[in-house]
Amino acid sequence: IGIIFDNGVIIAADLLGSYGSMAQLRQLPRVFKINDLTAIGASGDYSDYQYLLEVINQKVNQDYCLNDGYVLRPKSLYSWCTRVLYNRRSNFDPLWNKLVIGGMEDDQP
Repeated sequence: IGIIFDNGVIIAADLLGSYGSMAQLRQLPRVFKINDLTAIGASGDYSDYQYLLEVINQKVNQDYCLNDGYVLRPKSLYSWCTRVLYNRRSNFDPLWNKLVIGGMEDDQP
């Protein structure tokens, strides 16, 4: 769930990982901080989420290595994730996740 308020956003999720109707894992984090301005949360297949986080971390590391002052913000991460998800779906290998992306865009949450 994501909630917006005057000074920022809150993203929260449960920690339960299920296999069908059987609760398997009780400490799976589903919300991650990308940087100081952006966070992401997801539901759905956890291995697909791990893959997506790995790809996002590669992108963040590339941006950091360029050292051009660019920081991945929520709107740009959202746009980038839509392209990644669409590409995978178009190749008949979709990522089975629903994402919540939030953070600070300049002066606005």
